[in-house]
Amino acid sequence: MSDEVDASEASTKLRPEDRAVLEAVADGANDVHALTQQLSLSHRKINYAVEKLERYELLAVERPDGWTEKVVDGQRRKFRTPKRVRLTQRGKTVVDTIEDESERFQDLDHTELVKRVRKNEQQIEQLKAGFANFRRQVLEQVNTQEE
Repeated sequence: MSDEVDASEASTKLRPEDRAVLEAVADGANDVHALTQQLSLSHRKINYAVEKLERYELLAVERPDGWTEKVVDGQRRKFRTPKRVRLTQRGKTVVDTIEDESERFQDLDHTELVKRVRKNEQQIEQLKAGFANFRRQVLEQVNTQEE
């Protein structure tokens, strides 16, 4: 069973690493080895992102059998054949949405960006205050019930 994510939810459910992997695949990286070389992320983080994106049905992953030989530091070594990846139709839609989101902010001038950041910071402070108030109320309720 897959986790549901559509293009509009991608900005909230996907981490920057997930987005980077999606965009790299859209730009032509077609296996985990190529992703690791192209992105400044560890092999572990790439694999985590690929698995997550596969669960969301944004990537199709093929796990070929066999081994690949490569020369590393002058020595011939064998590695498992890397997982091959490609965007699904849903993945293509999400990549398009991510690119659209980026383009929205490219046309803003510095002043407008600062206004948006300050507005977001104010909203964060309001959420923090609301959470602190809620926490206080819960603790009071718990303390009242214990007495």
